[in-house]
Amino acid sequence: MLSGYLSRLNEASRRGVTAALLLLLLAVLLSVPPFEKWLSYFSFDLLATLLPSQRINSVILLEMDEKSFLENDQDYTKIWKRRLHAKLVSKLKADGARGIVFDVDFFDSGPADENEELAQAIKAHGRVAIAMDYVLMAGTGIVGHQPRFPIEPIRQAAASIGLVQVNKDIDGVIRRHFQETELFRSLPWAAAEMTGAKLPKDLASRLKARWLRFPGPPGSALPRLSYVDAFSQTPGFFRDKVVFIGGGPKTKLPGQEVDTFRTPYSRWTGEDTAGVEILATTYVNLMQGNWLRFAPWLIRLSILLVAVLVPCVSGALQNRRIRLLVFAGVLLVLLALPWVMAMAWCYWFSWLNPIVVMVSGYVLVRALSRPAPPEVTPVVASPVFNPAPVPSPAMSSIDAEGLTKINTQVAVPDHELVRLVGRGAYGEVWLAKNAIGSWHAVKIAFKDRFRDLVPYDREFRGIQKFMPISRSHPGFVHVLHVGRNDAQGYFYCIMEAADDEKLGREVQPDTYAPRSLASELKAVGRLPLKECIRVSLRLTEALGFLHDKNLIHRDIKPGNIIYVDNAPKLADIGLVTEIAEGAHKVSYLGTRGYMAPEGPGTPSADIFSLGKVIYEASMGLDCEKFPELPSTLVERPDEHSVHLIRLNQILLKACEPNPAERYQTAAELHEHLLALSKLL
Repeated sequence: MLSGYLSRLNEASRRGVTAALLLLLLAVLLSVPPFEKWLSYFSFDLLATLLPSQRINSVILLEMDEKSFLENDQDYTKIWKRRLHAKLVSKLKADGARGIVFDVDFFDSGPADENEELAQAIKAHGRVAIAMDYVLMAGTGIVGHQPRFPIEPIRQAAASIGLVQVNKDIDGVIRRHFQETELFRSLPWAAAEMTGAKLPKDLASRLKARWLRFPGPPGSALPRLSYVDAFSQTPGFFRDKVVFIGGGPKTKLPGQEVDTFRTPYSRWTGEDTAGVEILATTYVNLMQGNWLRFAPWLIRLSILLVAVLVPCVSGALQNRRIRLLVFAGVLLVLLALPWVMAMAWCYWFSWLNPIVVMVSGYVLVRALSRPAPPEVTPVVASPVFNPAPVPSPAMSSIDAEGLTKINTQVAVPDHELVRLVGRGAYGEVWLAKNAIGSWHAVKIAFKDRFRDLVPYDREFRGIQKFMPISRSHPGFVHVLHVGRNDAQGYFYCIMEAADDEKLGREVQPDTYAPRSLASELKAVGRLPLKECIRVSLRLTEALGFLHDKNLIHRDIKPGNIIYVDNAPKLADIGLVTEIAEGAHKVSYLGTRGYMAPEGPGTPSADIFSLGKVIYEASMGLDCEKFPELPSTLVERPDEHSVHLIRLNQILLKACEPNPAERYQTAAELHEHLLALSKLL
């Protein structure tokens, strides 16, 4: 009897260990794109809408809506009458409003007398914050992405100014505060400082990601009035309130798009939220200090381990009712935990990940207790060898040097150029340190190094097109600033620095060498298959996002893929351009061995180039040897060889010389690579 009990216990233990290992693999899979991204988004959206609503009485919204346009005899083709703004500011001052925040365009000039009248009213109030922007501007000297300030004298009269932008996630939903920059504050941050909020002072804390805590559904938590109705309120109505002024929902202001955005509530209601309400929500978070923070990794890991272990341990219990009660009890705790953490400590995490793992574990443990079905050996088709595509001439090379002096006429604001770390046909890349000691990469292109202005201007246009989306996807190198000096004949762009080949994020200027996929392959020959698939999934996702923005890269190769925080990113974006209707409409540019036979200009051509990169990384062979396979793959076939042959089948389709037979989207390639990753 005792031996039978021990036998059953050992069998349950074996099932538990097997289930634990499989659940750990599932947890790892759920932590990589696209699962990590969408589960995280869905987790946040559910949590944000389940938190209790809060009526905010210290803030009020004044909406420049259709009613205000009509009753104030406004003209849609012209800017809002600034004399009316001056009258409103005077009304709010008389009422004792604590502060005023204008989410309004003061960039265009208007009647000088009205501008002066508004400036005087703003100055008289003393606590008015106005909006600035960060856009592509052109002038006689420097050209590039520059801050756009309100016109004088309104700018001088304001107590504070801030960036009036929002932080969209990849799915277009607003979940985070707009990321503060080293140089400029957001408008809500400027308003919070102006009205006495206790905000982080050190730069690192200021730049940390902050997630929105919505006080309630749109239109329910923050009081609102039509702009025109503000004048009819009884004296003292706005006393001690901070008044946000901006476009009302579905109101089109001159020269603007409709100022509404998707929030977590949009998933359920389908309705968007006015931009001014999002700014006011951010302001309330800053004033109350209750924005949501991503939970520390140790907490998230502990929760995930509980989700893995509970199904395995409970599976060893013989009593089915007790086993079910244990599982259900822990599951309820995990469901309540994100709400409790958000309310008590302002933490949130992707809580659907452990829920999915735990439910899967329960199903898995039950399945393992039954006899396993017979194993089916997969049949692997023989690879088809296609002729290699016709290469084109090489367009760039890297020639790293030691300490080098640069042309003293080059000026990169707030940056010291420390060391030349790369040189190519289109410029030099320098390691640079900014005013607060952060390390960046600065790429500089000189006009006099080109035979004509066509490639010089093409490089600048590529950066122009890429910069606005460079922070929209984790697979892109972040472009922080772009400047151009036509008088001195150069332009530059400031980017995040790549990891050091040996030290990672630690930077030693005298020995720093940027880590790229090219340097990685030079050091190790080829990547382990799992690592190769991880890198490939990240790059296909980034490339698909780029194509969704109607842009193509045109020069994908190992040297143009850098590592930042051990994550691969598409870099060297000088050849980025818009997708053409036909390949012949785009300049025939690229790198020998990686460029598609039909030339650049289409997403399919980028996919061809990426396929060659994955070939080099996985097979350890030069791209021009494609589709040749390593000799060991044929001579000593094993399980690893089977997976490599499956990957080779994918690469044959990605690098098909005939564009019509190639993957048509990066998403297709990503899907096949993801399916392969599940077999590893």
